[in-house]
Amino acid sequence: FPTRRSSDLIDTIANYKSQVKLYLQWCIDTATNPLMATKKNIQEYRAYLVKQNYKPATIALKINVVRRFYDGAIEHGLVTNNPVKNVKAPIERVAPASSVRYLELEQLKTLLKLTEGKSEKLRRDRVIIGLMALHGLRTIEVVRLNFGDIREQGERKFINVSAKRAQRVLKLRSDFSQWLLDYLATKKVLSSKVPIITSLSGNNLGKRLTRNGLRRIINGYLERAGLRDCSTDKIKLSNHALRHTFATQVYASTKDL
Repeated sequence: FPTRRSSDLIDTIANYKSQVKLYLQWCIDTATNPLMATKKNIQEYRAYLVKQNYKPATIALKINVVRRFYDGAIEHGLVTNNPVKNVKAPIERVAPASSVRYLELEQLKTLLKLTEGKSEKLRRDRVIIGLMALHGLRTIEVVRLNFGDIREQGERKFINVSAKRAQRVLKLRSDFSQWLLDYLATKKVLSSKVPIITSLSGNNLGKRLTRNGLRRIINGYLERAGLRDCSTDKIKLSNHALRHTFATQVYASTKDL
């Protein structure tokens, strides 16, 4: 079975393929020969990404992947120079505090109330929201969790959280621990390598929930709670707002960065 490290590598390769595919599709659409691309062509691609409203950090990733793509092309003798060598992503401006999206405490309570119930779906969704809003996990960290990541020390429960380059151990809140136990009670197989958060429908039934699947779940609850109005062009709360909520509420309680 795949290890955590090999799983991360597979995820990274899939991401790189997706970014290269986006660039090559742009080359097709603009009649640009990728083997003859110049610095000006790459700057035009960057301008295209800006026009598509990608954030500077996302553009930086996409540009870096294309840079690595040409490094590989040089190694294989397909090109002699890297047109992305001196092209940088747009500068990311620090957003003012007023633009950081998060839920007020009462809004979070409203969101959690929507997950009250005995069904496996409601129990799963309550755990997802609790992991993000009460413990600060990222989307990718939630979907990567396996049963083997849960640890116990006396009556306390902990969970190992893996990011791309680091791991951390989080002590779980006692109320959340009970939510987690209620959800685990719906599971039949508790092997250490089995994912905690799984899909409950379609062809992926019982398999690890995808990041897009998790986003759809959270956005659905935000809409039902009246916190995400998709009928307007205003800035909308998203699943990442739950992580901001965790940080904001912790600081409000401790005044300690």
